[in-house]
Amino acid sequence: MKPGRGSKQQTYRRSPFVVSYWLGPALVFENYLTRQRDAGDPFVAEFLYFCGQGKTFDELMEWFPEQRERTLRAGVRQLLKRSLLETYASTAIESGQAGNRGIQRPVISTSRRKTRNLKRAKATTGVGCEPSPGCDPFLQR
Repeated sequence: MKPGRGSKQQTYRRSPFVVSYWLGPALVFENYLTRQRDAGDPFVAEFLYFCGQGKTFDELMEWFPEQRERTLRAGVRQLLKRSLLETYASTAIESGQAGNRGIQRPVISTSRRKTRNLKRAKATTGVGCEPSPGCDPFLQR
């Protein structure tokens, strides 16, 4: 959905996976989930900070009055395209459902991790143990 159409119903929020850092003279914004990285300026940092809790386009226009509406819409589109900004319906915020947006976070189940660690320990050290709650193959050297 393009910003502007139904913008009163849309809420824009900074992606929870965005980190920013300086790389030489450039300020870099990276979404570590999608592996997209872009250089920006301090205005982008201020914009993303303001959108941390989710804001409507009208709130963005109030907070950044020096920006023309067309320019701000273009900026929102670019941030959405680069996955630095997300959209969701404002009714999700009011009902407390904002946390369940269907984003898959990279998680390894503990049982899979134990199996992988056991195989790795046997392969690298030749020592292993049967999988059990108190067994850590890396401590048995």
